[in-house]
Amino acid sequence: MDFKEYQKKMSDKYGNAEELYKKINPRYLEKEFLSISKDNVIRVKENIPITYWDMTKEISKEIEVDGERYKRVIQESKAKQFYAFLLQNENDYYEYDFELLDLKYKFIRYRLPGHSSPCLYCFPESDNQYVNFIYHLADWGFLDDRILRIEFGKFKNRHNVDELELKENDYSIHDIEIKIHNFSYGWNNDVKYYISLNSFLKLEYSKIKKYAFEYVDFFKKIGLCLKITNYQERINWYNRYANQIKQAEKDIELMRSNEHRVIEFNNMDILTRYKSKSQCYIIKDENTGLYKIGKSSDPLSREKTLQSEKPTLKAVKIFKQDHESELHKLYEKQRVRGEWFKLNNIQLEYVCRNYN
Repeated sequence: MDFKEYQKKMSDKYGNAEELYKKINPRYLEKEFLSISKDNVIRVKENIPITYWDMTKEISKEIEVDGERYKRVIQESKAKQFYAFLLQNENDYYEYDFELLDLKYKFIRYRLPGHSSPCLYCFPESDNQYVNFIYHLADWGFLDDRILRIEFGKFKNRHNVDELELKENDYSIHDIEIKIHNFSYGWNNDVKYYISLNSFLKLEYSKIKKYAFEYVDFFKKIGLCLKITNYQERINWYNRYANQIKQAEKDIELMRSNEHRVIEFNNMDILTRYKSKSQCYIIKDENTGLYKIGKSSDPLSREKTLQSEKPTLKAVKIFKQDHESELHKLYEKQRVRGEWFKLNNIQLEYVCRNYN
């Protein structure tokens, strides 16, 4: 269908292009001016009018004078503003592959006629039009819900993964983001997109190994083998991993609360330490998760002695007074053997807060 036929068809369907343009005023490309098909083809809607400036055709007439023919210009060519409906070429498009997610999109490019077309201007987030359009399409919500956002530019360590990006105090598997390299353009310029950890853990190992291989070794280092696990097993692993992080943060907080006691002991001379009254302490075995409730005239030295025998031990709490007998009696049901007890986080927190 040629340009004139297309304009007639659209005018019959939607009305006069100039009147519609002045009503809609599509100066900038916006989300509502685009549509997406079931097969992920994105294009400008056919009812969006455009305007452009072009030169009118010269109107002339041939006349005959004394047997000779002359060309007479009736109307000279001049610049004029035209209004029309956008005719897009289905074979002229940008294609975007998200192979890890088995997704492919086509964006039908639009080429405005004339010498100047003050409409459908797409704000240039990037000088590269291919990158610019996919950025806006993602920002406007045309891509799959699994794609949270897109970033582009120069990235250091393109395929290096150091840690999971946890939001502060938020361990939701839906909020932790995995960064995926999509394609490169220009010198050291890359486009990356983000998906949630939940979406990532649902992917087949073969896809991850081919399109996000950097995460195979990363997860293996922190205890998850993607090759031999299914989605539910991966979820179970993450729940354990998140709980370990939470517990570690609590332990760190407990250690900070004891920092003043450590400083006091470090500043005491050796005779003063040995002359000190017995103090109660709690030490945790990282391997078994058990807690030792004991007493010593020098708890820090006692910790070092025990650590020399078993490096996985660390002090959790040093009390100002001797509460050993009282705590042993309080948690008699939690006693595993001797001075070792199986305490949960609530019990440990209660002791640390209520005993000095």
